[in-house]
Amino acid sequence: MLYSTHIQTVCYVSREFDFDEIIDRSGTSATKHEKYRGRDVIPLWVADMDFKSPPRVIEALHARIDHGVYGYTDNPPELIDLVCERLERLYGWQVGGQDLVILPGVVPGLNLACRAYCEPDDAVITMVPIYYPFMTAPEFSHRRLIKVRSRFKDKRWTLDLDALEEAARDASLLLLCNPYNPVGRVLTREELEGIGRICLENDVIICSDEIHCDLLFDDHKHIPTASLSAEIADITVTLMAPSKTFNLAGFGGSYAVIQNRALRRRFKDEMRGIVPHVGFIGYEAMDAAYRYGDPWLRELLSYLQSNRDFLGEALGSIPGLEMNEVEATYLAWLDVSGLGLNDPPAFFDRPGLRRPQTRRGAHGRRPRPLAVGFRPSGCGRRFACAASAALQPAQSGGPGFLEDGTRTPCGMVQPPRRDHLLGRNPLRFAV
Repeated sequence: MLYSTHIQTVCYVSREFDFDEIIDRSGTSATKHEKYRGRDVIPLWVADMDFKSPPRVIEALHARIDHGVYGYTDNPPELIDLVCERLERLYGWQVGGQDLVILPGVVPGLNLACRAYCEPDDAVITMVPIYYPFMTAPEFSHRRLIKVRSRFKDKRWTLDLDALEEAARDASLLLLCNPYNPVGRVLTREELEGIGRICLENDVIICSDEIHCDLLFDDHKHIPTASLSAEIADITVTLMAPSKTFNLAGFGGSYAVIQNRALRRRFKDEMRGIVPHVGFIGYEAMDAAYRYGDPWLRELLSYLQSNRDFLGEALGSIPGLEMNEVEATYLAWLDVSGLGLNDPPAFFDRPGLRRPQTRRGAHGRRPRPLAVGFRPSGCGRRFACAASAALQPAQSGGPGFLEDGTRTPCGMVQPPRRDHLLGRNPLRFAV
């Protein structure tokens, strides 16, 4: 696939898998596309890839459907063994089958942790900016939320461990995200050991969402929090899933790794009678992805990394705009404060963007972020070009155009909550 822009010409050729293929998802009730039904918008407001899942996964699903009997299904022992083998092979982390708790999703795991390990009105810590369910889970379970703000310097987000240590004195649970969504960080061993030390000293349980652990770039290595030491494993609930990696989110298959028997029992007690079992097709998708998906994943990462680099160069040509260093995930977090805009939502309305309902949070004026995904439908380069063109009004005063003269299709997404991600005027950008 060849795509030419005013910045450069890029050619991407996959050796085996066609990530440039455009998949028409209309008529499938796809959540990300339904939000903009009938509008010429490429929606990137939710972490949901438009690439086809690995061919071997699709083949396995067809074979299971052809079986014709779709009754109740227990946790397949083969899948449990496969997950344990994968964790040891990738991370040197030895986990027993009894340590796994199969879940219909990672977000239920966050909510279960708040209920299982905190009493009403206990405090739950999370770092911000953060994926919004980290902020809603404590509220849904009537727990207090303590937000510890991460630091942004030289295009890189870092954790404020001093602020975390202070917050931990009054908390029962830390909701951790590693890799860190949406800022694209892979937390270092030093950072994770600092977190572990603080939580051990203050009797704080860690619930670590590691769903993006396969989506790493530039030879970064993921370190599961619980793999650091037996002591840290004893206070940690790890949430993982193949859904983001292999585009299986609609099947609802994930798992918690809880090596402390007492914590595992409390977690399961909260599930009883409420959290549904994973369906047979979810089990099949998980198994096939982990068993056969690694060749596809290697090419996916190469493709996404190329998109990331292209996007960074495109947006880097606009003075006043900063894109964070993306080490993992397929989200780029942009700081538009340098554009000198008094009212960013109103400004982005000018080229046809919809203004979200937002408010300034309790922390006052901060850099204004835009979250941009670089895992588009079909050719990734078109997204980077569209993103660059959509932001050109900051300099030209007019709407953005693609090289062929067509108007940039853009959309501003209404956040699920007014205090989505930061508790202050956040904007999610869809191109």
